[in-house]
Amino acid sequence: MKCKICEKYFVFETKFNNLFVFEDICNDCKAIYEISPKTEIFPIDHGLVEYLYLYEDISVNFKQREYLQKNFNILFKTLRKEDLQKTVLIIDDSVYLNLEEEKKYIFAFKQVIFMSLFRYNFENFENFN
Repeated sequence: MKCKICEKYFVFETKFNNLFVFEDICNDCKAIYEISPKTEIFPIDHGLVEYLYLYEDISVNFKQREYLQKNFNILFKTLRKEDLQKTVLIIDDSVYLNLEEEKKYIFAFKQVIFMSLFRYNFENFENFN
């Protein structure tokens, strides 16, 4: 089988119970792209931004990014019922680039959740306060 991320060929031991189970990615990529939501919280003017993301400090090409997009539903599952009262913003490259200009509109909501597949660095922005 060929790994959907690194495109190397790999073979798992075939047994009767996994005869018709076809793995998408190799064990090395499973270790690198381990799926566990991470959370950061930072203050804004009279409010908070909760930042949820899956992957940190990895570089991927377009094909790998497209494959990893399927894991985005994990972030939605981490939202709690009380989070439904908050404004949720999905961050991608274009939103991240325009966030500095639009932050006064977004942060007017006071309780905001940012979600992204890959971690973006918000330390470079002006002070959110």
